[in-house]
Amino acid sequence: MTPRRGDYILALISLLLATLLAGPGSVLAETRSHPLEPLDTSSPRATLSSFLADVDAVWQIYRDQYWHSPSAELNTRINHIAARALRTLDLSQVAPSARVEAGYDAGTFLYETLSRIELPPLDAIPDAAFFADAEGPAQWTIPHTDISIARITEGPRKGEFLFNAATVERAREFYLKTRDLPYRRDVPIENSDRLRQVLPGRWVAMASIDRLPAWMKTVFLEHAVWKWLAFFVLLIVAVALIAAVHRLTRRGTLETSLSSYLHRLAVPLSVLLIIPAFAYLATEQINLIGTASKAVLLTTQTVKYLIGTWVAWLGALLVAELFILSPRIEEDSLNAQLLRLTARIAGIVLGLVIIFYGASQIGIPLVGVLAGVGVGGLAIALAAQDSLK
Repeated sequence: MTPRRGDYILALISLLLATLLAGPGSVLAETRSHPLEPLDTSSPRATLSSFLADVDAVWQIYRDQYWHSPSAELNTRINHIAARALRTLDLSQVAPSARVEAGYDAGTFLYETLSRIELPPLDAIPDAAFFADAEGPAQWTIPHTDISIARITEGPRKGEFLFNAATVERAREFYLKTRDLPYRRDVPIENSDRLRQVLPGRWVAMASIDRLPAWMKTVFLEHAVWKWLAFFVLLIVAVALIAAVHRLTRRGTLETSLSSYLHRLAVPLSVLLIIPAFAYLATEQINLIGTASKAVLLTTQTVKYLIGTWVAWLGALLVAELFILSPRIEEDSLNAQLLRLTARIAGIVLGLVIIFYGASQIGIPLVGVLAGVGVGGLAIALAAQDSLK
């Protein structure tokens, strides 16, 4: 019997439900003979050589072993080597929450570009001795390109040579201009940028994806159709779980302030638990890439910090109600009102700390946050007039 499209969708739903219940497994130790070997970024020559060698190693492991038999050990090795390759990129201008995904994108585009253009002989690229007596900024640009490797002049990586921030930002532009050129160097896997559009995460072998019907592997908006189907199924499951918690907490009558706060905390706490799992499955196992991955990460990070602020506020009020349950404090006494006021102030302070930290992680300028907090603080002060009186 010929499989129907509905069978494939049901298989995707089963796979996603299984991954929700399963764990990522134990991570085995790195098997490299020198796992603590430092990355050599002492010169443009060392940085370029390190970057190309590490990305070659990643795709070679993937081609020879990971394609048919993904495992935790191989995944650890690949991540370790990929992380080394990303350290050759200056990602200081990228928001912390998006650095890994931005690094993977820029690294892939640069790797494909560098593999298709003419590079100078290794001995013609400046080494550490060339810049030994140079003071201040030092930079080398690949001939006939705008791809530059520059020395970092401040911060924890001062003195290292990295692909500069402008190169990282324009990596996609360089790739689009060179993607139709033939390869000038041997690479383990060709068109790695296009492979990533179909590539799954560790829990599913690429060999299994190969067996899907052609229409599910068709690329739409930089992703295979199977990825979009899996993502929307995952999104529906996440929303359904949150809705189920919401329905459960609305049952029954609330007789005390304490029970009211406990019920109000249930939904935001469930969101804080579901959000990381959703982001992990979407970006690591479904393996969304590029703009889609950045959008998922930015959205989930923003929701996480906003919900965290809500939890901080309700949590402070809940603590106050727990103290008021003491036999020494009457429900409507002055002490009870002072405890509630103190809890509100503590909740506001803690919420502001979470907002400031979250803004720095997702790349929002703190000047704008301060302006927003100023307006919000004025609104809260006006609303709290009766409490203060």
